[in-house]
Amino acid sequence: MLSKILIFISVLFLFFSALPLSAAEQKKNVPPASSSLVDQEAYMQMADFLTILAIIRNQYVEPEKVTWKNLFNAAIRGLMQELDPYSNFESPEVHQSTKEDLSGKRVGIGVVISRQRRGLEIITVVPGSPADKSGIRPGDLLLKVNGESLQELDVSSAARKIRGDAGTIVKLLIYRSSQDLRKEIFVKRDMIKVSTVRGVKILPGSGGVGYIRLLQFGGSSVKDFDAAIKKLQAEKMDSLILDLRDNPGGLLGAAVDLCSRFIPGGKAVVSVERRNSKGTVLYADHKCMKLPDLPLVVLINGNSASSAEIFAACMRDYKRAVLIGEKSFGKGSVQSVIELGEKNGALRLTTARYFTPGRAVIHGNGIQPDITVALPVQTRSMLSHQLNIRPGEIMPLVPHPVRDIALARAVELLQGMRIFRGTVK
Repeated sequence: MLSKILIFISVLFLFFSALPLSAAEQKKNVPPASSSLVDQEAYMQMADFLTILAIIRNQYVEPEKVTWKNLFNAAIRGLMQELDPYSNFESPEVHQSTKEDLSGKRVGIGVVISRQRRGLEIITVVPGSPADKSGIRPGDLLLKVNGESLQELDVSSAARKIRGDAGTIVKLLIYRSSQDLRKEIFVKRDMIKVSTVRGVKILPGSGGVGYIRLLQFGGSSVKDFDAAIKKLQAEKMDSLILDLRDNPGGLLGAAVDLCSRFIPGGKAVVSVERRNSKGTVLYADHKCMKLPDLPLVVLINGNSASSAEIFAACMRDYKRAVLIGEKSFGKGSVQSVIELGEKNGALRLTTARYFTPGRAVIHGNGIQPDITVALPVQTRSMLSHQLNIRPGEIMPLVPHPVRDIALARAVELLQGMRIFRGTVK
């Protein structure tokens, strides 16, 4: 039940990528203290539950592990894990780290991880981060932290094992399937500074094809994107490739804002449907930078998730862009942050599903590209690492380069569209 969790680890760059939060959902939402939500059956069940906790507390061999606080926190974590892969309980320390993530201030090693069937897998390595400099690659499996196995831990629990102060060392045991290699890697924790936009350029020899790689949908993403667009327009861009490969998502509002740049104001971007309501439709903004006629290609892969999928699906439904790459991750649920007080942490609870403008179901299905460019596992891992250091290069001058076939197809497509429009340069 814990497969395919996408979360930015705060210390390891925990951003909760599979967590598309709207502005309203980021506000404090403390549940009522009254018993109006609790019926008589609940009290009867709680009596049995407390008896079990008391037995554990009195008889477990290591008493320091079974304080009442530890027992209740463990029980809540277990309950959240049973609901779905994306709901979880955050201790006060973890919740504080998460808030720092959303503000762009984070200490860690700089990776995105996912709970896959094989184990905890590195999905993305932040360019220039301690993990990147230490040789950790996308596709690596995290086996141990400081000698302790991660096999049975969820992503949040693994994050707590890897956390530490800036300047301290964490020892990781990884497995790299592409080389059948088990390796210990020592990583020095540090402040992770992440720009959401990278590789902004007019692609050489393309005649005006612009390129932007968007790493995540964070608080500054749209502002960064607008600045990148202005730079490219000054350099005579006539078409754009937006690279969302390995983008795990982020803030729902950022995805809506980015969609607003490419479709008319007032058009539906996404429908968010909750338990007891018909749902809320979020619409494109009228008052923002508009790029209605800019030819657009969006690159996606199996690690493009959440808000990245919302954007890609919106562009597809309105026939506003051509999608090239591999089928996306398939994460279509919304988690709300329910704060329990400063000393009690918070719940991240799945409270809604989202649907594309054309009513397509993303959750569990993903977004199928218009042009599929499938890659073997080893090639995909190597390309992900290459994108971190040389984004927007089809065949970079690096040792053992991987040809970026999807990027090459995107350039060819946009050049062909230019010929069709009769604007050959």
